[in-house]
Amino acid sequence: MILPSLAPRHLKRYKEIGRLLRYFRAHPIFEMEEFVLRPVEAIRTFVWPAVTVLVATVLSGVYPAWRAARIDPAEILRRGA
Repeated sequence: MILPSLAPRHLKRYKEIGRLLRYFRAHPIFEMEEFVLRPVEAIRTFVWPAVTVLVATVLSGVYPAWRAARIDPAEILRRGA
């Protein structure tokens, strides 16, 4: 494979990426205790917000539909509102 010629700005970018890779190899963050995702934390972190959003979505759809079902359309059209 033939590599394209690199401008100095591209070389600088590759050096920065290499520096980051060396740093993360030297400091493996995923072996640290704080970054381990346990099943209980996963439920608390992902399921409860999803349930909350689902309930809010259902309520925001049901309440206007319930109000609209209680209104007599002929009455509203007669009033002109």
